[in-house]
Amino acid sequence: MAKILKKYDKRTGGLLRLPFIQKVLKQPFFTTDLVSNLVKECENTIDEVLFPIEEDKEETKEQKGAIMVATEPVKGIFRNTVAALLTMEEIRRVSSTKDHFSLPPLNLSHSHLIHSFQLNSPIPIL
Repeated sequence: MAKILKKYDKRTGGLLRLPFIQKVLKQPFFTTDLVSNLVKECENTIDEVLFPIEEDKEETKEQKGAIMVATEPVKGIFRNTVAALLTMEEIRRVSSTKDHFSLPPLNLSHSHLIHSFQLNSPIPIL
């Protein structure tokens, strides 16, 4: 969006981009703290669900089925979180037309882990 507004400002001489960028900088999604906390929470949930502490090794088929049903929403949340992080990283990548209104690059501490996940689309492509 910022790049579109930048091109518009260049062509018309207008100043639409400045107020837009100022509003974006005040939004909670601009900081990565919230996303990082959500990712950590998601990782903890996945660890608890997919890799439980082996107290009862003899689970019934109903218990295993219940676990599989319970993990589906978690997988969707995890997939969406990884997709959101990859999108944010792409949007905030260093621009070739950098100026003082450009958003800084997104520096995630575990970026290599995020890129290692294979995201299967929830929508089958025919």
